[in-house]
Amino acid sequence: MDILRRALIIAVVLTVASCSTEGSAATSSVSSASLADLGSKDSLPEQIIATQPPRPSSPLSEYRLSDEQREFVYETWQLGMQSCMAAQGYDFIPASYDDAKASDSVAMATDSAGVTLYGYGLPPGSDVLVRTPNDERAESEPAYRAALIGNEDDNSDGCRDVAYAHAFDESGLFSKLDHQVGQAGVDISVGVETTTEFQNLESSWSACMNAAGFQFRSPREPLSEYAGGGIDAGEVATRVADLNCQAAVEYEATIGELENAAELSWMEANQELLVQLSAAREQYLSDVETYKNSL
Repeated sequence: MDILRRALIIAVVLTVASCSTEGSAATSSVSSASLADLGSKDSLPEQIIATQPPRPSSPLSEYRLSDEQREFVYETWQLGMQSCMAAQGYDFIPASYDDAKASDSVAMATDSAGVTLYGYGLPPGSDVLVRTPNDERAESEPAYRAALIGNEDDNSDGCRDVAYAHAFDESGLFSKLDHQVGQAGVDISVGVETTTEFQNLESSWSACMNAAGFQFRSPREPLSEYAGGGIDAGEVATRVADLNCQAAVEYEATIGELENAAELSWMEANQELLVQLSAAREQYLSDVETYKNSL
């Protein structure tokens, strides 16, 4: 079954499934202009959201730091700060990598309960950096602050920046090559959006949304339309249809496949760079381990 036909079939099923009883509004069969008339989001029937196939892993990720390696680098940085602060007579509590990673994991809800609560918005607190006792002490003790983050008067580095330079080595060969490969990945993603395959995917998603009563050409459009402001039933209904249509056309998985094909082509043309990156990564991780062992 082709992707457009599957999208249209699922859109019809979703339209029927979203109709409430006793003559209340059919949440996915109304036009975008009348969505505001749906009233409170709490009056909507229970929302059914299909599971979307995930994106396949990127071939380029094989040459970059794994999550385990990033955790090793982050923890080394924290231990470096602790050692540096101890040398100046201060306590320092290393921060958790899981907390730091959670602060970076900002994403819209895709489950029924989360979508009903937040629509296209972010769950509260998901984009707030985790504060530590070190931060609180730095705010109340100038001497501690100077030791940790440096002295603005003489532009001296504190333990945070000194340890960061050892752990992350942003001026080193690996960081430079990794940035180059990362930028290639960004360029590939942008380039994929100009392809016929991507345009067909957007058209299939748009047709699915149209069958459900929503007039959008791309998933970016409702995201932009509902940026900020309060959450109402119209936004929730749109988000539910959006997610279900993305699942129907396998939106994320298809984009991932297109990007991966382009990445493999790029990798074939840049094998020498990737060999250099692999060697630089091993040397970098060895240097970080040497620094950790010196603390």
